[in-house]
Amino acid sequence: MKLQHHLGGLENLGPIDFQKRVFVAPWEERIFGIHVAMMGLSNHLGDALPKYPIKDVPTKFKSFWTWGHLRTGAEGMNPFDYFKFRYYEKWLGGISGFFVQEGYITQEELDARTAEYLADGNVADAPLPAGGSPAIDEQVIKYLLEGDSPKREAPAGPKFALGAKVRIKDVPPESHTRLPGHLRGKTGVITEVYAGAYAYFFSTGPDGIGSPKIGSGVNAARKAITDMVDQRLGTLPEAITARADITAERLASLNTAINTALVQSMTDLETGADRIEETISKRIVAATASISDDVTQTADRMDVAVRNALDQIQTASRSIDELISIKAVAAADAIGGKVAEINRAVTEQTDAFSALVTDKSAQLEMALQNHSNILTHALSQNAREAEDLMSQSTSRILTDVTSALGKLNDSNILLQKVLDAST
Repeated sequence: MKLQHHLGGLENLGPIDFQKRVFVAPWEERIFGIHVAMMGLSNHLGDALPKYPIKDVPTKFKSFWTWGHLRTGAEGMNPFDYFKFRYYEKWLGGISGFFVQEGYITQEELDARTAEYLADGNVADAPLPAGGSPAIDEQVIKYLLEGDSPKREAPAGPKFALGAKVRIKDVPPESHTRLPGHLRGKTGVITEVYAGAYAYFFSTGPDGIGSPKIGSGVNAARKAITDMVDQRLGTLPEAITARADITAERLASLNTAINTALVQSMTDLETGADRIEETISKRIVAATASISDDVTQTADRMDVAVRNALDQIQTASRSIDELISIKAVAAADAIGGKVAEINRAVTEQTDAFSALVTDKSAQLEMALQNHSNILTHALSQNAREAEDLMSQSTSRILTDVTSALGKLNDSNILLQKVLDAST
């Protein structure tokens, strides 16, 4: 079931946009008039009530056209396009496609004429084609006044009676159907039985609503076909031979058309392949050039970044060298000051000890003179004490000097490590 035939009961379709104006744009009036003229000049009107003398009308339109054909063209659209276009836009598409299909105009001619009307951007004021005939106008007006009745003679009585319970067929639609999708398979009750038979002028497929030429119309059609075969093809053997010849000619024409179409298709494919190859080549060249430019720009940016980084490293290195040099000089000065202080301390202690010894010796000598025996013994004792004291003092001084020299040596080693680390 086509989507546009199956809307009943569907949800979330939004509100209905009810257009109160019959025609929204001027061209909609024209497409309505074209459709009416096509119906008034349709070739079936010679057999439809009230049997118009359509063969006598001097028109170039020789096709079969009814409301059903209009709906067939519209409903043959893609369902999403069907919902996208407005009412008369569907008419325009269906009628244009019908004229192309019937051979009145080619698609190329239609596209060219459309582009011509759209060129100046003022379609509403574009001039209409010249033409027209009083006889054609008279036929169309007569059709508008009298119409054509779909009533047909029925060969039998109605199949269903009033009050009968029926089930609607569940059949797939073809090009056009009058059966809404939401009614398929549903049951109902007959509420009215018409006296005559009414149907479309052409078949609408398996829904059975549009069966043409019901009753006597079918018999008349069969008789007309039989008379035409007898008149044009003669007896049965001659008819078979003639039909075989016609079939052979049609097959030959079909084979020629197929070969022509294949050759044209191959040519179109080769042309399309060449265009695709050319497009791909151009895009590859453009992409390669773009990549090359990007690589060059990236390399330039990287070179600048590396140079900036090297400059920053060199600056930091110089700062570190200066800092280490300053620290090393300060450390050396500090160590030199400590050594000088130690030397001064040693000298002072030595001088003090020497002065003490001299003073003690003088005192001993004076005491010896006053008390020779006692002093001799005391001197001897003091000499030993002085010797021991001098020995102890000398030992302590040597220990202090040795310790100071060790610290000086450690300072020199530390200074050397600092200098080595700074290079």
